[in-house]
Amino acid sequence: LLDGEAGPPNPEAALPWPQAAASAHHPFAQFKLAEIYERGSIVPRDVAKAEALYAEAAARGVPQAATRLNLLRSGAVSPPRP
Repeated sequence: LLDGEAGPPNPEAALPWPQAAASAHHPFAQFKLAEIYERGSIVPRDVAKAEALYAEAAARGVPQAATRLNLLRSGAVSPPRP
């Protein structure tokens, strides 16, 4: 639902899935939810929440999260494109 792999994209309906998985400490879900908060396309933009989720995902071995976290903290990057 989030990216349209299982039919037409419906991000609002899909949001509970990455939220639940991130709450269960699934690192890739934390990374994807961080992107959602950083982007602010489905939920209001919350850079602090995105940063915290990127940090958790990076600590659990998601290299993309570590990269994104470093870029976000350095101010060297704009929000990812929706």
